[in-house]
Amino acid sequence: MLLANVVYSFFNQKLLKNKKEYLNQLKEFGIFLIDAEGKPINNIKDKKIRRGKIVKNYLALKEDILSLPIYDNTVILLLHSNVCKSIGEKLRQDFPLQKIIDIGSPRQHYYDEMFKEKIESVLAKTH
Repeated sequence: MLLANVVYSFFNQKLLKNKKEYLNQLKEFGIFLIDAEGKPINNIKDKKIRRGKIVKNYLALKEDILSLPIYDNTVILLLHSNVCKSIGEKLRQDFPLQKIIDIGSPRQHYYDEMFKEKIESVLAKTH
């Protein structure tokens, strides 16, 4: 669901290829989609448990980000409210030179126009 909305937001097309192809295309634009947890947590109903898993995985996420070619003007978009609320402030502390912007969650499962508009607005202001 999230990748479908990101692809729709950046390429204005529906998810037609396999995930890896889209991730590589995003990478060519300097856009890296990194999962905050690494394992699916959407099926966990309790927000506190979901957010706890994200916090527990923070050091691995930080290592993933540090392994990327990030610069002082790199924009980091936080997608999903669980990520924003559980590690948003920690990311801002650990990456003070980067713009950390909370985008939130798509409201629809696929091809959410409001989500697309949020991402387009952020890109217009930052690039």
